[in-house]
Amino acid sequence: MAKGFDDLISKVNSCSTKTVSVAVAQDSAVLEAVKEAKEKNIANAILVGDEDKIREIAAEMNMDLSGFEIIDEKDNFQAALKAVSLVHEGKADMYMKGLIDTKSFLKSVLDKEVGLRNNRPLSHVCVFEVEGIDRLLFLSDVAFMTYPTLEDKASIIENTVEVCHACGITNPKVAPLAAVEVVNPKMPVTVEAAELTKMNEEGKITGCIVDGPLSMDLAIDPEAAVHKGTTDRKIAGDADVLIFPDIHAGNITYKTLVHTAHVKNGNIITGTKAPVILTSRSDDSQTKINSIAIASVMAEAMKNNEYKGEITMSVKSLVINPGSTSTKIGVFEDENLILDHTLRHSTEEIAQYATIFDQREFRKNIILEFLKSENFDIATLNVVVGRGGLLKPIPGGTYEVDDALLEDLKVGKQGQHASNLGGILAKEIADEIGVKAYIVDPVVVDELCDEARISGVPELPRISIFHALNQKAVAKRYAKETGKKYEDLNLIVVHMGGGVSVGAHDHGRVVDVFNALDGDGAFSPERAGAVPVGGLVKMCFSGKYTEKEVYNKLVGNGGLNAYLGTNDMRDVIKQSETDEKAKLIYNAFCYQVAKNIGSMACVLNGKVDQIIVTGGIAYNKCIIDDLTKHAGFIAPITTYAGEDELLALVQGGLRVVNGEEEAKVY
Repeated sequence: MAKGFDDLISKVNSCSTKTVSVAVAQDSAVLEAVKEAKEKNIANAILVGDEDKIREIAAEMNMDLSGFEIIDEKDNFQAALKAVSLVHEGKADMYMKGLIDTKSFLKSVLDKEVGLRNNRPLSHVCVFEVEGIDRLLFLSDVAFMTYPTLEDKASIIENTVEVCHACGITNPKVAPLAAVEVVNPKMPVTVEAAELTKMNEEGKITGCIVDGPLSMDLAIDPEAAVHKGTTDRKIAGDADVLIFPDIHAGNITYKTLVHTAHVKNGNIITGTKAPVILTSRSDDSQTKINSIAIASVMAEAMKNNEYKGEITMSVKSLVINPGSTSTKIGVFEDENLILDHTLRHSTEEIAQYATIFDQREFRKNIILEFLKSENFDIATLNVVVGRGGLLKPIPGGTYEVDDALLEDLKVGKQGQHASNLGGILAKEIADEIGVKAYIVDPVVVDELCDEARISGVPELPRISIFHALNQKAVAKRYAKETGKKYEDLNLIVVHMGGGVSVGAHDHGRVVDVFNALDGDGAFSPERAGAVPVGGLVKMCFSGKYTEKEVYNKLVGNGGLNAYLGTNDMRDVIKQSETDEKAKLIYNAFCYQVAKNIGSMACVLNGKVDQIIVTGGIAYNKCIIDDLTKHAGFIAPITTYAGEDELLALVQGGLRVVNGEEEAKVY
């Protein structure tokens, strides 16, 4: 077990020599560190940056560069990308920050093509050798996570414990710190510390001993533990790891130690595919050497499979659903919503912009400002998912936002709508933190079989416009809950909201569906659905109505609105108890939806595994009962009432992130 950096360097010397790739290496402290690291057999180095400046600085230091590979790149960020790609490709074992700002360095770490990010949160670990303490102290997080959640703190512990293991500490003692050592419901930090302890006891956090909450004195001073009578605790002044409640407490402690005590220290970022050395430009060469040594033992642990690498952690997603005068956002850990908000935009704010695309910067800034106000760090995100817009017709699925998709969203391939911004905003935010952006099942999903496109009038082909996002989400939910694959099932999915769409899902493809906007199928609260064509033609040419007025009769003022003056099915159900007209319209609605279900059963040749009913109207039990009376003989009926677009979007992203399906290419 390493008790100090001399022990750690001895441990490094017993391993095969590692190679560090340095981004923007034209810095005297960096060059001094890699020079000494090479001389002490800690690590070799590849220097990426401005070769002329590297050689100039080395000459001033009397440093011999003959033993170092130099890759010339004048542009700092391009140098960082080249340096990190060497580690990504296995040509180097660890990645080190040189004379480059931290934001650009981290952007290279998180780069989706050549970076080092795993599907786990990143955190910063400081290792201290403190005079008077007989062991190394591991501090986290003092520089990366601003206000870590309980889940984040569990990840921080996992990351830090792996550094301890690499340094030879097989069962480190971990102290989640607080101002006091007892749980106080009015001090959430103490509650979380106790929960972390419980997670350790239940085997959810392993490889260590967790005991919290603990005050700093009880964590590191045995005499304080004796004085306060806490020697019966699992940690009594002998903690190896100090977990801070937030970045302020951690950073203040770090700087106090560095500037007032006799210490040696080193720093790395964890949670990456390879060790990342992130030191301050003000750190001296010794701190950088110590950091290289820590990274070297981590690289050796990874090589020997002692490091867990991609562990099963929650996936943190940002979901963006833009509307005409609002932007709904949600932050999820897996499928658990941890933060959501509807950002409202006034007509005056929107009117400033000539096109939908022009609004992107305005909406992005509002999203980022809100997340910042909630103390949410976007760097902890694993993925960003946006609502799909009016693209060309595409098969259902989750699509990575690439250049071609982005361009069609910008121009509005099938029209201008606020939903076009979903993928655009997701891409811009994702690029800032080096993760991927996706859209999921936009309204333009088109999987119709050829026969379904024929209408009887060649100029008027049937088209696919339906509640694709929710229909696909509930179909996949049913498949998952029953232990089956969506692609192995025949399903009829009925969405009942402002519009009604009934789709035939044939082994994962919606091969036929009623046009939920302005085409056919059952009438709905606001839409007419299929109407007598001859009568419609006569109405159009009667001279009584404009084109817009006729269209409004079909969409917006049709259906329940036209007959009863309301678009709320709950009002209709209540009226039907005493009003014969309302009762007739209610019965006709159920009749038409059931008739659509029967139609789709024929599309599936009568082989229907399940009928799934969803949307806001599905909350009404009487309607489910009536649909069961009419269509229950076809297949059993499952109800998933409501429409949770944010959840449906995050589920689409998770299916790709978790490897359940591959992202589609536009």
